[in-house]
Amino acid sequence: MARHLAQDSGKHTGAGKPGLSFGSARLPDLRGLLRPWPRFRFKKAVYVRDFSRPVVFPVLAAAVLLALALFIPRGGWIRPVVFALSACAAAYTPVLRVISSFAHRRFPAEELVALAAAVLLFALGRYAAAPLALLLWRLSELVEAYVLMGGSGALETLRSQMPVKAHLETVDGPRDTAPEGVEVGALVRVYPREIFPLDGVVVEGRTTADFSPLTGGSDMRTLSRGAQVSAGCVNKDGEVIVQVTRLFVDSALAELLDRAEYADGRRSELEELTSRIAAWYLPGVVLLALLLALAVPPMLKEESRNWLEWLNRAAVVLLLASPSALSLSLPLAYRGAIQRCASRGIVVKGEDCVEDFARTKTMVFAKTGIITEGVYRIGELCPEQVDAAMLLAVAAAAESYSQHPIAMALKEAAGWTKKTAENVEQSEEKPGKGVSAFVEGRFVLVGNAALMEEHSILCTMPKRSGSAIHVAVNNVYWGYIMIADKTRERAFDALEGLRLQGVGNTVMLTGDVLSVSRPLASAMNFDMVKAELPPEGKRSAIEYLMDSMGSGERLAFVGDGIHDAPLLEKADLGITLNALHRAQGLSAADMAILGDDIMTLPALMRICQSAYRIAWINVGLVGGMKLLLLILAASGVLSVAVAAIAELIVTALAMFNALRIYGAE
Repeated sequence: MARHLAQDSGKHTGAGKPGLSFGSARLPDLRGLLRPWPRFRFKKAVYVRDFSRPVVFPVLAAAVLLALALFIPRGGWIRPVVFALSACAAAYTPVLRVISSFAHRRFPAEELVALAAAVLLFALGRYAAAPLALLLWRLSELVEAYVLMGGSGALETLRSQMPVKAHLETVDGPRDTAPEGVEVGALVRVYPREIFPLDGVVVEGRTTADFSPLTGGSDMRTLSRGAQVSAGCVNKDGEVIVQVTRLFVDSALAELLDRAEYADGRRSELEELTSRIAAWYLPGVVLLALLLALAVPPMLKEESRNWLEWLNRAAVVLLLASPSALSLSLPLAYRGAIQRCASRGIVVKGEDCVEDFARTKTMVFAKTGIITEGVYRIGELCPEQVDAAMLLAVAAAAESYSQHPIAMALKEAAGWTKKTAENVEQSEEKPGKGVSAFVEGRFVLVGNAALMEEHSILCTMPKRSGSAIHVAVNNVYWGYIMIADKTRERAFDALEGLRLQGVGNTVMLTGDVLSVSRPLASAMNFDMVKAELPPEGKRSAIEYLMDSMGSGERLAFVGDGIHDAPLLEKADLGITLNALHRAQGLSAADMAILGDDIMTLPALMRICQSAYRIAWINVGLVGGMKLLLLILAASGVLSVAVAAIAELIVTALAMFNALRIYGAE
């Protein structure tokens, strides 16, 4: 994780743009002033903060030598030499970084500033202060490395679910290969207690599979011929053969791990703000030190002028120049939230998504598949020109090529087979209304009342409440079919949980009739319901709601990812449920919940709000403490030891505060 945080900091601060970089900062282009070195490119020096022996041992050696020097009697040359050796040990890794950076045409600003402060202190005769300052600075880096290592635990847990091999079926028997090398259509054998290596369909065998590593909650499923499986779930007790339907790189598991590790390079507004501040912090502190050392003493009266005192203040100021406590702790908090979400089976595509969901005040829900289960059941058949069986058969035939849940229910009820589709021509799906098709040469319309009205067909309105699918053949009305959709379990609890966390406006959008939608919206306590909407009407509703929001607020849309992908992309934040087998939802949504539990939504918001609070606490903590310490250092109140210790404490508090996100729920 430390590696990726470091890499991302380079990617997000404008890599590729002209400019001189200081640590995590970027200044305007100054290369024109550096004509003597025309081939030298000033790029940001990025280092891996680790906890390895080559990094830790020099710090330990510096601490031992510093302690030893303190017991050596004053006077003579031995004590300063031991202090110098201690400083050299503490500077060992930074010096190597500087050499490596210049060899790779990079500018190691933080290292040069810290080394300059130590050299200045040593030149001023502060033999103990120089190694102490370097040692405490190196300890702060080790604290960062330790916290980053601790924060990578969730990522390692995800990596442990990564399948390492697939038993590919060949003419010579099973052959072990990497999952990345298996093509779509290949057959893979999976033994008991193994991880399914790829997404696919069971073609032989029967077993029980544990999907909880992907969906986050308890999720045991019985799999037989025709059942879908996903890479990352665990085969419990049976041997099965799976036909691969997606490449490994396109699987939900690969997407989950990739987002947790890299987060798509999308930074939050708070990170952008702190990055702009940090861009000028380090050079600003260096400028302040130069002013204290060179500009202030000449302005004082000669009798009160003390160059050594002002040089000492400048050295203390330089010790406070590193912005890493802020530039690392904020990404750590947001990345921690992303990895915690990944452990619950939620794909979060960027750090900006975490912040946006924490600031969400309006949530818009699709009815079908979100508030309801999206599994329709055929109810009463009400024919007018033909018998009920013919009404259902014609309606199912017209829906042959549609994948809408209503179409699937009609086909299942009519016993539809692929042979039925051979008699269907010129099938056209009309979003938000229904379908039209030629069935055995007859023009068939199947859909809602709006579709009938569009073709000037008078339809009968149902006598009882519910959704009706009307059928017309050759512009003659044949009757209607009642359908029903079950309300999702715990949907009300999920909405109440979101309201308790600050969501002030909940809206339900649906293409269903108002007589069905209004009672459901009332039962769910929605603030607003918009019914009988075509797809463009839903888009307009979201645009209106976004225009009506206050500054800084966000709107999130929750849909199934199949029929509302444009709405997921239009909203500030698009969220989809049950994305494990829905490639469209996984690609279109900013947050994709792989499981089907709507109660994941309030849990997701709790994690995001915790990360947002932690980030703001770190901004206040680091920013306030840095400002206070700089004022005290410039006024001469702060000593070298106190400044270095305070810097270490601030760094440790910020980093460990960011680590709290891994315990958030």
